[in-house]
Amino acid sequence: MKQILMVGAGSVGGFFGARLAKTNPDVSFLLRPKTLAAVKRNGLTIRSADGTFTVRPQAAADVRELPRP
Repeated sequence: MKQILMVGAGSVGGFFGARLAKTNPDVSFLLRPKTLAAVKRNGLTIRSADGTFTVRPQAAADVRELPRP
């Protein structure tokens, strides 16, 4: 699969990024430090009509800390 970088984890980016990360281990998130700390601590949890799930994607506050293609 292709590597995907989500910039931010707001309502839209978080939802779609988490859905992608659920089936693709090559999804990474570029996050603000405060959000990064929360995602590293708790994962990214999605609650929707389809159910609830949590992913623990690769994430960093600096793009240089993420794996390169």
